[in-house]
Amino acid sequence: MGIAGSHAPVVNNKLLGNSGLATPNCLNNVDGACEPNLLTITLAVTSITPNTGSTQGGTQIVIVGKGFSSIVSDNVILIGANVCIVSAASFTSITCITSAGTGVQSLSITVNGYVYNNSN
Repeated sequence: MGIAGSHAPVVNNKLLGNSGLATPNCLNNVDGACEPNLLTITLAVTSITPNTGSTQGGTQIVIVGKGFSSIVSDNVILIGANVCIVSAASFTSITCITSAGTGVQSLSITVNGYVYNNSN
């Protein structure tokens, strides 16, 4: 299903000012305007278990790493072209249930629109 490791992309999220959630530390650019710092998160996969499953689907897979969303619907997992249905997620792990499929397939993880795949 893939090789564990740290891969691009880098997700840059601007911190929200005046929202009550976070107040950015400002860096002054040339014209003196406030530029919020960026939070950089790199998606990384350190393990995928198990690394084989039934061709009929229904295998629970746990992907461990960092940079995932704790909101289940923000994470999209594909094994080849088949969706692995995410049932649980945190910053450090995703659990999904495989769909039917055959052969050795690549793993692709999309978090909030940013794609990690084992060919990066």
